[in-house]
Amino acid sequence: MARFALILSGLLLAVCACQPPFDEPRIQLTPDSKTHISLGGPVSSSAVAVSPDGRLVVAVNPDSDSITLVDVITLAVLAEIPVGDNPRTLSFTPDSKTVMVANHGSATISKIDLNEAVEITQYPVGSMPYGVVTDGVHAFISEFGLGTVSIIDLMTGEMLTRIPVDAFPTGLALSWDGQRLLVTHFFTGRVTVIDQQTSTVRGTASTGADTNLSQFIAIAPDGTKAYFPQTRSNITNTTLLFDTTVFPVVNVLDLA
Repeated sequence: MARFALILSGLLLAVCACQPPFDEPRIQLTPDSKTHISLGGPVSSSAVAVSPDGRLVVAVNPDSDSITLVDVITLAVLAEIPVGDNPRTLSFTPDSKTVMVANHGSATISKIDLNEAVEITQYPVGSMPYGVVTDGVHAFISEFGLGTVSIIDLMTGEMLTRIPVDAFPTGLALSWDGQRLLVTHFFTGRVTVIDQQTSTVRGTASTGADTNLSQFIAIAPDGTKAYFPQTRSNITNTTLLFDTTVFPVVNVLDLA
């Protein structure tokens, strides 16, 4: 499993590195007076990520309850910042000034000031948060222990809404226009699509009954496809024997 985790981290880092630089989020009012936020590209929760301005790599350290900041050019470690218990994923704000961290063990979200390399605050959320993404105005959190996705105000930490989804939500990805939120579910190959404007579930899709360990999801820069690093196993084998038919896969979902 350690090798598999390393493969996933490398894959996600490569996907993030291929993203074009993000612009500042553009906030507009739609005809129905709801706030509409346009991002410079899709955003995903990840255990390791490159900042939108391409200057930093940040990784979570679950065993030491911290995150590490690395300079992209020199590869020097700039800081290790304490956060909550058992951090799992993180997400940058579009301006690269702040990173949000999901603390699985302490049921909080850490808000990190990257200029000062310090944790500003922790916001309480639901049980066992796993994925977190942000559009610079809100933070979206998958709550593994509740089977929900919550949305909080990034400035105040106020809980705005909580959306019921399938069990064990983990990975999150927000589309470049901020309209669709994709959610993976750890023990299945299913993905939930949430309409961010109405905070409702638009539908679900499956990548196969024999896929699981769906921890992450990444949307292509053009927004047409989503990539799911998972495992595929022989779920019909009920004997207590070593099964070599367990292997990593990357499933692709057409979003066009």
